[in-house]
Amino acid sequence: MVNFLEKRQDVTWTSPSGKIFVLKTLVNEYTRKHIGEVKENPKTTYTASSSSSSGKKGSHNSSGVSTSRSKKRVGDSNDTFTDLGVGGKDVPLEVLFVGDNHDTEADAFEAALCEIGKSKLRLAYGDEFTVNVINFSRKNHLTEQINKTTISVSFHQTSATTYPNSSKSNSKQVKAAAAETNTISAENFEAAVSEVSKSQARMIKFTNSYNKMMSKVSDALSAANSITVKSILSDIMGQDVMSNAFTMTSQLQIAISQAVGLGYKVKRLGSGFTLPDSLASIKSSLSGLLSGLKSSGTSYPLSAEQIDELIMNDTTAQAVLTAVAENITESDYITRSEAIAAVDDFADMADDWNNYVDEEYQKIEDLSQAFVRDSGINEVVVSAINAVIEKSYELKIEKTLILTEDESTVNLAYKHYSNDFAIDPEGAIDYLIESNGWGDDLFYLVPKGTEVKLYV
Repeated sequence: MVNFLEKRQDVTWTSPSGKIFVLKTLVNEYTRKHIGEVKENPKTTYTASSSSSSGKKGSHNSSGVSTSRSKKRVGDSNDTFTDLGVGGKDVPLEVLFVGDNHDTEADAFEAALCEIGKSKLRLAYGDEFTVNVINFSRKNHLTEQINKTTISVSFHQTSATTYPNSSKSNSKQVKAAAAETNTISAENFEAAVSEVSKSQARMIKFTNSYNKMMSKVSDALSAANSITVKSILSDIMGQDVMSNAFTMTSQLQIAISQAVGLGYKVKRLGSGFTLPDSLASIKSSLSGLLSGLKSSGTSYPLSAEQIDELIMNDTTAQAVLTAVAENITESDYITRSEAIAAVDDFADMADDWNNYVDEEYQKIEDLSQAFVRDSGINEVVVSAINAVIEKSYELKIEKTLILTEDESTVNLAYKHYSNDFAIDPEGAIDYLIESNGWGDDLFYLVPKGTEVKLYV
């Protein structure tokens, strides 16, 4: 019989500089998000084509018996699981420091948590893995357990499963990959339009669908409130998609990129410790746009017109994803947790759309009608995610301090932002006040028991 007590090991954390801490913690646990879905994919039964007594297709054969058979779908199976990878471990730990030296030991651990870079964590069971320190808070017990300090830390595993390692990413590389993907996407759309132009009836339906799609785009981008964006959209609507598909798609990509940029590139000054309204509006509008581009109630098999609409909507959705990819790599983040949140939001957005396209693609019966979807968009997504994660290593960690006595804002700024205080005392004090959202009542004196957010 396995003795689990013998297998249990110390919980250790190795800081970026190599300092090793044996952590006292009563419970250690972690959560992981498995990204994927199980979906039914049954075979479709249909009436067979055969000669009938009436001379029409699909009613009865010469013997008067109705015929049907199962028709194999693309990628057919009874139950399928779309596996998009497993996210990294999120590990919340409450680390205890007990005894006469609890405060100095906690100080050393806190200082190490503020180091920049990757670190290593090993739990009671299992191997050591790489983590980032997202945020932490410190609590000094002043009444019942005087000789005790608790530091609560949020660790996030750097997961190669969710975010595959590629060549070192940066904003320039992401921008170049996005530009290449947009060009290919516009070329593919132009080729699709060329096929549509062979049928007058198909052309009319395609043009109507395109106008509806552009109306959704225009509504979504109105949150940007940009004259330039509106001018580009107006110019697109004045052209004929059947003869200017490549140009119109390129213009649409520019309009989307500019609109997204207005939200994501907002420089957050002192009081900007909450999402700017423009960014929140853009994020909400883009999510609504991608949702609105999903055709509801499509049946198997997809008609030629439905395939046309899927290509059209996917071209627009890819323009959204490349625009977000470019901008999240260039955004100004304050904390690591903010950068990781941006990555998670973007990954969810990309996964959601790609899952939809995959599901619809399975409904294409005739493989000669299947369209080529350039895989470059996936590389853009991965490169952008990697670039933001790399950037997050140099960002500040949010630290929460609970005051054990009344403190003046001057003393707090002097103690916790000493370097900035030496250069610009007033600026350091303003940063402290604004990052905590304090009003006039806490402008001079912060009372005991107040939770103070610090960025270190």
